[in-house]
Amino acid sequence: MRVLIASALVVTAAGFSACTPDEDDDRRRPGREGEGEGEGEGEGEGEGEGEGEGEGEDCTVLTLSNPQGVETEEGAAVYTADISPGFGGASTDVADLGFFVTQGTIAPGVVDLGAGIESNYATCERCIRIFQDIDAPEVTIFFQRSGTLDVRGDALTALDVTLTNVKLVEVTIDAQDAVSTPVEGGACVLIPTATLSAPAASPIP
Repeated sequence: MRVLIASALVVTAAGFSACTPDEDDDRRRPGREGEGEGEGEGEGEGEGEGEGEGEGEDCTVLTLSNPQGVETEEGAAVYTADISPGFGGASTDVADLGFFVTQGTIAPGVVDLGAGIESNYATCERCIRIFQDIDAPEVTIFFQRSGTLDVRGDALTALDVTLTNVKLVEVTIDAQDAVSTPVEGGACVLIPTATLSAPAASPIP
């Protein structure tokens, strides 16, 4: 039976740290069975820029940079990236890239983020979320709706990816089963292109 992996993040003066299970359940994703605690750090480089449109909608265009590994567990790895320009309120915005498998590794190659299991946070193996105003009392979450992700190598050990025309829409994520549901009339964001690379965080013991 799956347990929750703490892929939600809290922004601190020193950077990012994983939440404990009680802090923000609606920003989490089921991981694999097991429990443990640990710390990990990762550094990397990446840039993304460009222009684009999102299916006729007025989506906010974002650029991703400065990826880093923040959490690794058996069958799961989570990375974050900085976002520019900032949008919403004055609080920090952050991108969250999670990779989850029940066995084996993440297969390399180009994947349609809006198709099949990748179209919902409860089932995705390659999961991209944007947290708007992550350290505010109310956080707005965006999840992938369309676009492609090119994964090179094993994303459970290191991030080496390219995002192309990735559109994310505002969603809610159920705290119990991690099902993502688009918000009617919600906002959207667009990442025209971004190439990101970083080592994964140290595994949780």
